[in-house]
Amino acid sequence: MSHIASVDKKVGPELDPGRAILVTQETAGMPRVVDGFHRALLVPTVQKLVEVSRQARDVFRRGLTREAAAEVARMLREAVGADAVALVGRAQVLAFVGAGEDHHVPGQSVTTEFTKRVLRTGQVQVAHTREEIGCPEPRCPLTAALVVPLRVRGMVPAALKFYRTDGRLFPQEVVEGAALVGDLLGAQLELALLDAEVERLTREELRALRAEISPHFVFNTLHSVAAVVGRDPERARRLLTDFAEFLRHALRSHGEFCTLEEELWYVEQYLAIERARLGPRLRAQVDVPGDLLGELVPVLTVQPLVENAVVHGVEPKTGSGTVRVQAGVRGDDLVLVVEDDGVGIPEGRLQVVTERGVGSGLGIGLFNVQRRLRAIYGEAAGLRVESEEGRGTRVTVWLPRRVEGGP
Repeated sequence: MSHIASVDKKVGPELDPGRAILVTQETAGMPRVVDGFHRALLVPTVQKLVEVSRQARDVFRRGLTREAAAEVARMLREAVGADAVALVGRAQVLAFVGAGEDHHVPGQSVTTEFTKRVLRTGQVQVAHTREEIGCPEPRCPLTAALVVPLRVRGMVPAALKFYRTDGRLFPQEVVEGAALVGDLLGAQLELALLDAEVERLTREELRALRAEISPHFVFNTLHSVAAVVGRDPERARRLLTDFAEFLRHALRSHGEFCTLEEELWYVEQYLAIERARLGPRLRAQVDVPGDLLGELVPVLTVQPLVENAVVHGVEPKTGSGTVRVQAGVRGDDLVLVVEDDGVGIPEGRLQVVTERGVGSGLGIGLFNVQRRLRAIYGEAAGLRVESEEGRGTRVTVWLPRRVEGGP
């Protein structure tokens, strides 16, 4: 007679697995004879299992790989004291740690019917004999196996396996507790995959926003070159050379961050190009303490704000205008300020200047800078625009401090 048991545990991700384990313990009660594995799954290591599940979420961010599975399997074995723990995917063994690991090797195909049944039905399966485990190695020490599903978005992409070597059976309370551990890990795997997807989309969005800023600068710079090429071809050539150098630095693949010193280099290069077009009408002041030059900022954070000040503040103004760049520290934040004494922004327009599609040219820069800051830092960073028509505009950016080479 077969002793393979099927336990129909339909506990979805919406159930709080940590709470469910406690309820099971309270309702099932402790048996009279409590072995180490039984005790481990029921009472003393609930906190350990919760901590393992939190750590598993971070590990699973890398995907359901063999390396990630091995790390989670080792953590689980240590937490529950099982003789062996394995994680299997739909087609192959992802990890196996403990007794029998010399011949239960990751990469092997999933061959046992009771494991396939878990992956197919999402029901817990228990094998009480060596024959039911189905290992072809005659010296295999495994005598009982408990297999529970990991559910993700209504599917079962993996299963968790616990093994015994002492010839004893898995009590019903252990089966129920293991099923809930499987639910807990499945929920963490689902959250980790969602986190990874959000991170991937955020990186793609940052690249897209950065690329969206750059073409506006290209158009304005070429316009500046065109303004001087007729009267001073040599100067136009130098401007194009400087412009090419700027683009090489700004668009190279060195990540999304640079030092404040590098960002100010972008600002100086841009201002040099614009001075060629506007001449003495454009004045600039940069006031940044030397000890802040190593602070890390997202690439092209300050330069678009300076360009916005030049194009929409100083250029439309009659006579000359000044753009000022300042940096300071407020608590744990780096504060960057770009202000001008240009034409300012009408009051009715001030509330919408950071919305997509408002303004022309680098007017879109305010929207993009704000969106990039929120994508990287969340609510910890922000951008504020203050302006008075006829007197100028002040843009303040704040973001958490990060120093090059620091944590």
